[in-house]
Amino acid sequence: MALLIDNAKFENTDVTTSCYVRLQYQALKNGRTALVWLFPYISHTGYTENKEIHTNLPKTLNITVGVDEQQNLDVIHTHTKTALEAAGYNVIIDLT
Repeated sequence: MALLIDNAKFENTDVTTSCYVRLQYQALKNGRTALVWLFPYISHTGYTENKEIHTNLPKTLNITVGVDEQQNLDVIHTHTKTALEAAGYNVIIDLT
């Protein structure tokens, strides 16, 4: 599972790139907060080859999970997608 973003920029440039973003998260014991780290790659192949790229995407996000939601992978991806879209990124959740 990953996020596909088609309008990120390489760090410190105006060059736009598509990227494949894997997430790592820590669900806090309060049951409502998760810390999310974003790891961008140029593609799934870049991920499998461990070739991370540097972009203008945030490196971390704090996600608040709703009272009626669980702290799980699907919810974290959905909230991360929403936060990135609010920042102007075009995001698709990739289930493969």
